[in-house]
Amino acid sequence: MGADVSGVSAPDTSAVCNPMLKQILAGYQKLFVSASKILALILFCLLIGAALVYPLWYLAVTYPQAYTLALLILCVVLAAGLAVRHLILIVRGGQTRPEKRRALFVFFAGLGKFLVVILGIAGVVYAGILDVKPAAFAAALLALFLYGMLAYGTKKNNPA
Repeated sequence: MGADVSGVSAPDTSAVCNPMLKQILAGYQKLFVSASKILALILFCLLIGAALVYPLWYLAVTYPQAYTLALLILCVVLAAGLAVRHLILIVRGGQTRPEKRRALFVFFAGLGKFLVVILGIAGVVYAGILDVKPAAFAAALLALFLYGMLAYGTKKNNPA
């Protein structure tokens, strides 16, 4: 009863299962490598975020005036750097002289509009903090008037 008397043996499935098993293992390996990369990226972002955020939070909580001043200086330096870089690109560009004048006019007009908006908002907020409502209203009207002059009162075709 225990031995196969017919003389027929079971088919050899190792030739069929071996490539299939290799494909399955290769698929799981790719999945594991991808999941490991995603996990490593998440951990890296958390570490960098903690390394940047914790000192900033500590500075903001412990020394709020210094934090505000440092952040303001950083924003001004970045904005000035971007403006200077843009001006250098305009001046060094391969344009004709009238095209450069036009590009400079557009740049300074945009810079003026940006400054009017930022300073207008700052004036309104400052007057609001001081609880001087007429001054806040006047700052808002002045900012709107100056922005209108810069945006709609200049000739677009003649920068001179």
